[in-house]
Amino acid sequence: MNKKIFFLLIFVLYLCASCDWLEPEYEEIKPTYYSACQLVHDISGKNILITDDNKKLFPSETITIPDAQKDSLLNQRFYITFQVNDQSDIRDSIVSINLLTIQRMFEKNVTEIESDSEISKYKNQVLTIQRLWTSSTKLNIVAEIMGSGDKLHNYTLLHNIKQNSDTISFTLRYNNNDDSPVYALTYAMSFDLAKYYPTDQDSVVICFNYKSNFPQYDTLYIRAATKLKRHYSSAPYYFS
Repeated sequence: MNKKIFFLLIFVLYLCASCDWLEPEYEEIKPTYYSACQLVHDISGKNILITDDNKKLFPSETITIPDAQKDSLLNQRFYITFQVNDQSDIRDSIVSINLLTIQRMFEKNVTEIESDSEISKYKNQVLTIQRLWTSSTKLNIVAEIMGSGDKLHNYTLLHNIKQNSDTISFTLRYNNNDDSPVYALTYAMSFDLAKYYPTDQDSVVICFNYKSNFPQYDTLYIRAATKLKRHYSSAPYYFS
């Protein structure tokens, strides 16, 4: 197997399919982690990944980016899954990893409304959430959708700025724009919630609403850290 990871410019508009650029040999005895991170060129001369809590992840296989794609890929946000190599520890600030998958993560803005009645203006289609977590002030979402890969799908995160509650509420609305359900695809996105976080608290409860296949899961609650501590992040890593 080729020991280098080549980034290919295969992002179609904002609809990004799961990446099969890697064919790792999975080791079942090792935990698999996932994270949102930024792809950067390090002073070591290598392309590495930095998490929201400034943890440096050094892939054991070289990430090579063609010159023509450096502007579009370097310093951008990605969703990755990985395992930690034997000589490293996930608690360290510098970690050697076996990178399993990597996918572009699109950063989007929150749409502010002044009344919950405005939510009904947005199309509300069923969405499958694969991952939902916070890291720093970012709300990260990985969703599974059905589509052709040729049409733009719309994702809108709504927040009522007139709300008066200790819980911060957000509503995700999804519109596939009548795309044909040809393939199962994944879409990864991040929303920066810093503007809505209280400055006098260490954590905040987020109420997240969307339309799922199972109505009992339409509303989820997340306790998010509002301040990153030196060796702590709200939750960028989980066992798969």
